[in-house]
Amino acid sequence: MARVYLATAAEHDAVDARLVTAEAALASVESKVPVHLDDYLPDPFVSGVTDCTAAIVAWAAAGHSEGLATGGVRMRAAPGHYKYTPALSQIMIRFTGNYDVEIDGRGATFEDLRDYTYPETTRFIRFEGSGPGTGPGPKNVKVNFKWIGTYEAGTGLPGGCIVVESRDGTTIDEAYVETTGGREAWDSIKASADPESDKTKGGRIRLKTTGTFYGYVSSHSGQDLRVEIDADDAGRTFFLYDTENVEIWAKSKNQRMTSPITMYDSKGCSNIEVHWTDRESDVVAGGGITLQFKGSTPAMHRDIRIHFDIANHVDSQLVAKPFHLLKGLTDSDGTAATTGRGHVLDGLTLSGEIDYSGATPIATRDLITSYEAAGGELVATPG
Repeated sequence: MARVYLATAAEHDAVDARLVTAEAALASVESKVPVHLDDYLPDPFVSGVTDCTAAIVAWAAAGHSEGLATGGVRMRAAPGHYKYTPALSQIMIRFTGNYDVEIDGRGATFEDLRDYTYPETTRFIRFEGSGPGTGPGPKNVKVNFKWIGTYEAGTGLPGGCIVVESRDGTTIDEAYVETTGGREAWDSIKASADPESDKTKGGRIRLKTTGTFYGYVSSHSGQDLRVEIDADDAGRTFFLYDTENVEIWAKSKNQRMTSPITMYDSKGCSNIEVHWTDRESDVVAGGGITLQFKGSTPAMHRDIRIHFDIANHVDSQLVAKPFHLLKGLTDSDGTAATTGRGHVLDGLTLSGEIDYSGATPIATRDLITSYEAAGGELVATPG
């Protein structure tokens, strides 16, 4: 016999009130008149030809003013090809404040014409608060667009554009960014000493990159995020340190280095789940994922879970290991250290399949690089 629960009038009223509040918040953003890039373009405008630098800057300034004044802004770039040339260190589009931001660039491609020389850097979009620890950045961020540019490698970080940078507690709703070239597709960043509230948080970031050096970077940031990366010819598909509660779903082809899960300033990562797929690489590649400990101050990585789906069908491919456990000398020096420092690995789970059936056997193609622990350096608990 089925049981039917009849809600009281008060319970009905409470539900109705929550629905009204949620619908009002959604309507508040969707009802806003979009700020159109078209309104700032020079006349005549020829897609793929006209320099749109000044127009993009003016469009961004108008959007920021709208966000501050009304609590949210919808930015619209119609389908087209928009070229621009940023000045050194310029941030082309900047949203500063705790308001809703939607950038609808479906069908729009932005092309950075700057010829970068290492270590020059610019930003295309930055989401930020009023400063570290002083107020949250934008919320409910939605973005969708394509970007084209270049980068130049150097002895450290390459010179080039960081396409999207989020900081100061920015919260993400849904993001899709497609990049060709560039230094980084997306960087969630805060300084080590900044409060935990400054970490980028939220929903889902999807990245499709071709020839972009870094896909997703989480620098003392990134929390409660799902990041999906389809990376072709990346330097590093992702780079995480001091990051927690993040899922990475990575499809990597011809990665030239490794994707590190690492620590910095004695701060490690926790509750990281990575699904790593590489079934299409067809050139000599740099490797898969590196779990790193660096520096002399003891640090901990906790609850790291990595699932592999790798098929290597050509000789000389993936010469480095799919998984590499490394203890480095310093935060910036990855040279293997042999002195015990008290680092702790609390929970590591490796799973999945690595298929070398199509390639000539090579001794170095083991799952895990040999790890030289000294003086009880590595303390591991069951994963």
